[in-house]
Amino acid sequence: MSLPDTESLEMTFDPNVIDDLGAKLYSTLPPIISELVANGYDACSEKVEIELHDSGTSEDKKIVVRDFGHGMSFAHVKDEYLVVGRKKRDAGSSAHDDTCVRLPIGKKGLGKLSFFGVAKVGTIETVRDGQKVTFTMDLDKIHASTDGNYKPEYEVTQTREANGTTVTLTDIYRKTDFDKEGLAKSLSNYFIFDESFEVHIKRNGDPFEKIDNELRYSQEKGEAKYVWEFPETSLREDVKQFSFSRDVKGKIILFDKPVRSGMRGVTLFSRKKLVNLPELFPIQGSSWFYQYLTGWLEIDFIDEFVPDVISTNRTSLAWNDKNLAELKEFLELIISLISSEWRKFKADDAVKKVKEKFHVDPVEWKKSNEGNPLIVESIDKLSKKLSDPESIEEDELMDIVEIVYGLAPEHADFVLWRNLNHTLKNNAAVKEKFFDQKYLEAAREAVQLYEAEVQRVTGRQDYGQALMGEVFGADAAKLISITDKSTESERNIDEGQKFLSMGVMTGFKNPALSHTSLTEGLANGNFTDRDCLDVLSTISYLYNRLENRKQPS
Repeated sequence: MSLPDTESLEMTFDPNVIDDLGAKLYSTLPPIISELVANGYDACSEKVEIELHDSGTSEDKKIVVRDFGHGMSFAHVKDEYLVVGRKKRDAGSSAHDDTCVRLPIGKKGLGKLSFFGVAKVGTIETVRDGQKVTFTMDLDKIHASTDGNYKPEYEVTQTREANGTTVTLTDIYRKTDFDKEGLAKSLSNYFIFDESFEVHIKRNGDPFEKIDNELRYSQEKGEAKYVWEFPETSLREDVKQFSFSRDVKGKIILFDKPVRSGMRGVTLFSRKKLVNLPELFPIQGSSWFYQYLTGWLEIDFIDEFVPDVISTNRTSLAWNDKNLAELKEFLELIISLISSEWRKFKADDAVKKVKEKFHVDPVEWKKSNEGNPLIVESIDKLSKKLSDPESIEEDELMDIVEIVYGLAPEHADFVLWRNLNHTLKNNAAVKEKFFDQKYLEAAREAVQLYEAEVQRVTGRQDYGQALMGEVFGADAAKLISITDKSTESERNIDEGQKFLSMGVMTGFKNPALSHTSLTEGLANGNFTDRDCLDVLSTISYLYNRLENRKQPS
């Protein structure tokens, strides 16, 4: 397509501006690519593609960023794109598509210069309504334009290609290979992606991969443990209300492990793009809390503030500006609220974990040892740690609880209880009666359990002393053989099992022989916890022998 001779592309500039707003302002790849992605967003593209090419020589290295937005005509390029510092949001911008409902990200029209931070040459191919404009921005030639007027090489043709813009960067400064994964993660920090705007990336011949928001918070250790959603949190009755409370969107997250330093704090976005790097908005005395804190909030309303409160490279806000005073107060209040709730949640979870792992409630654990001041003092110290999540890592705390609980469990004074046969120790009725100080009932319950097990093993229905005399003993014909009965010592063990079993039946199973004296003894305080443990230990011994019997198998 030919144009009148009077038509040409020209960029007028102050020579210092190109360096100050290009190579000096942008020196790393992620913010530069983010500016090109933002241009795609402002062009109302639903997708942006990034290609990294570094498989050949250094001369072959290039970066391609392609969007599928409304593109630019020759007039748009001439009158708007090449005007350095043009306010992109000024009314009357002909490059903007009236069908696009997005509010633009760009403001100052300076992002076009950013790619000079990593490359000397940028070739732009843009299509709009059948017209394709291709032109080249060459940094060396721009520097050579001493009069401040640069006329890029260009070509205008007719095409059937779809609307959109492709920027190809060549003569790359970087000599090392591109880090696709690192760039993808960085871009996830610069944008909020959703179904209306996606970014895909590839390196050399690999297939495209979609960048999603989850990359922003991915790390090797830990996972999101507690999440506060917005605007739900900011609209709670116990939270001070601000004029913008309903307009704040996003999530604040507390991980179960310390998060990597680059993602600690709350990141702020406006119009889907970063405006403030992760910041802590500190409250007094909560340094531990901030190790777990991350998240993001969308605060689109700040884009309307005059004067502009967003820095040129969109990584920080002008917090000293009076227009941001309320937002700063809001963020500090929210962080303070979340810190308090996090402490409570962590404390509750620590107690829950102790219950699950050790099957003990710290309150009951302390109560069961109230007769031992030293143990109670230790449990109090642990309880204080459990209620203060900032004092120690949870895993370390659980290790300490395990050590202390191993040395001083529930009812630590009752050392014998820990070594009882598992059937007795884990029986709910025996345990309840013993720790309710119903020692006689606990002993009798244990005897009945033992009797029932003997009946199950032998299939006999008789009970008490008679049952034990029939099934145990040195005689080879007895139904139960504790040993092989091949030596005198082994036969004596079987006889001992019989007589001990008959004894406990006589003492605790037969009411006619035992009820009155034992009841009176308990009433007089003569049948104590120690007496009960002695009986339980005897039954535990018998139970162990029975479980390890030779016959029947």
